[in-house]
Amino acid sequence: MKAQSYMGWALSGLLLVSGAQAAALKVEVAELKNSQGKLLIAVYGSQQYLSKPLAQRRLDASAGRMQVSLTDVPVGELAVVVIHDENDNRKLDRNDVGMPTEAYGFSNDARGWMGPPKFDQAKVRVGETGASIHIKLH
Repeated sequence: MKAQSYMGWALSGLLLVSGAQAAALKVEVAELKNSQGKLLIAVYGSQQYLSKPLAQRRLDASAGRMQVSLTDVPVGELAVVVIHDENDNRKLDRNDVGMPTEAYGFSNDARGWMGPPKFDQAKVRVGETGASIHIKLH
């Protein structure tokens, strides 16, 4: 009986710890040069930055400006990456020397030197009430 009640407390504790808060993140994307392909949006935490998104969307591109809402984004410091995947191959295309050939942008308009920016340059704070950010494609 003691073992069963201990297991019950342990499991309820795990549920409380894993129950992370979620919020809405509104992303306005500017400078889409055409309506070809898809717009890819990925949200990362510091531990998964540029490897495993916490949230993502893929939608038809529309020239000019787009507004996208992501729901169930974790509360905290996050970085957002947007790619205009014009040929719809689900990746950022690069030339022979590794420079991107498709438009992309990071939250905070972060720019890296000889590679992507660091998480700390791109991070934004998403609170319990959500957040709105603007990303300009380059």
